[in-house]
Amino acid sequence: MGVDPGLDRCRAVALALRRDLCHFEIGLRNSYDRVLRAHWTRPGDWTDDPNPTFPPLWRSRGRGANRTRVDINKKNRDLLANAREKAGGATAPSGKVVAELNFGFWRYLTSAAHESTLWVPILHKAFPAGTDRARDVDKPIAKLHDFRNRIAHHEPLLRTDLLARVQDVAGLATMLNADLGTYIDHTTQVRRIAATKP
Repeated sequence: MGVDPGLDRCRAVALALRRDLCHFEIGLRNSYDRVLRAHWTRPGDWTDDPNPTFPPLWRSRGRGANRTRVDINKKNRDLLANAREKAGGATAPSGKVVAELNFGFWRYLTSAAHESTLWVPILHKAFPAGTDRARDVDKPIAKLHDFRNRIAHHEPLLRTDLLARVQDVAGLATMLNADLGTYIDHTTQVRRIAATKP
């Protein structure tokens, strides 16, 4: 029994989308790292000590008797500590630590909870002047993060506007770096594969 050509095209388009999303993720990671590094005033690097960048940030969760206080930055500190460990421990180069941090880590840095602590003083510098955190960055990145997870979990993409998702990726990438956006737009294989209607 032969392999279904439609299935092969579906796999190909999923791989092409993952490639484009990976380029965007690396651009996002590098841009955020650059502005975090430029803002850092202590000895060493922002990845050396997660506490100044991600101090305890308490929020209430739940209602009534189930209401609890949660440090929403604890996860960021834990992810950074785990990345440092995976990268080789205390003496690991900062670039290697940054490379160990996943898309989810970078995606949540622009959530509303971090507007005053990260967006306003630091992360807005990774984007053109006047960029709106929620509308232009957080919501579109959340959409791409969810989409990336759908692809990673092999969920069907039949009802997905693939060309619109490529435009989303290239558009956000362009906001970070015009060359990156152009590269993704010009090298994506999604349009070619989608034209075969997998």
